[in-house]
Amino acid sequence: MESVFSFVVGLLTAALSLLGFVQQHPELPQASRDQANQISSFSGPTTLAVNTTGTWTAQVSDPDNDRMRYVVRWGDEPSPGDVAHPLNWPSLGFATEYFSPTFYHSYRQAGTYLIRLSVVDDFDANHVTEKTMTVQVNAATLSASPASGSVPLTVRFSAPGLVNESFYKVDFGDGQTSPANSFNCFERQCIMDHTYTASGTYTAKLIRRCGDTESCSTSEWTITSTTITVR
Repeated sequence: MESVFSFVVGLLTAALSLLGFVQQHPELPQASRDQANQISSFSGPTTLAVNTTGTWTAQVSDPDNDRMRYVVRWGDEPSPGDVAHPLNWPSLGFATEYFSPTFYHSYRQAGTYLIRLSVVDDFDANHVTEKTMTVQVNAATLSASPASGSVPLTVRFSAPGLVNESFYKVDFGDGQTSPANSFNCFERQCIMDHTYTASGTYTAKLIRRCGDTESCSTSEWTITSTTITVR
C-alpha cells in the first residue's frame, strides 16, 4: 500500500513540475497560438503536353516555422467511388502529399484541369490556392518545304511526333482544309502535300480534334502553324 502511495505522489510531483515549467516558458508553441501559413506564390506551367512531366514550385511563409506538408490535388485523380485510393483527404478529396515545395506531375489525357494546393503545418492550419492547367495531346510541329516559290507551288507539310494522326488535319490558309486521315505516317514522321494555285502569303495551321474518349475543353484547337509565301 505504501508503494502505491509513493507512486501516486511521484506522478503528482512530476505533473506539477511540468506545469511549472510550461508556465515559466510561455514562448513554447501551443496549438491555440499557432499562426496560419501563407502561400506567397504557386508557379508552374499553364500548358503541358500529354505524358510530359511538369514542375511546380510553391513559396510559403509560416510565422511559427512549423514543418510544412504540401497536399496537391492535380485534377486527374480517381473518382470518389474509388475507396481503395490511399490518399483521400477530407478537404481536398483524392490528392498527393509532398514534403518539399517542388512538385512533379504528368497528365495522360488532354483537357483542362484545376490544380489545388493546400499547405498544412504541424497544427493542421492550412492555406489553399488554385491554378488552371491546359493539357494538349503533344508538342507536334509543322514545317513546309518549300516555304516559298512561284505559282503553282506544291508544298510538302511535315508533322513529326504525331500521336494518332487521324486526330489531326491541316488548314492550308487558302480556304482549303485537308480531309480526315490525310497524313501519311511512318515511324511517327507524318507528311502530306498541297498545291497553292494563287500568289499570296498563307498561314497553314496544324489542327487537332478531340477524340471520342477524351475529355477536352473544346472540340478542336490549333497546335502550331507555319507560313508559306507564293509569288
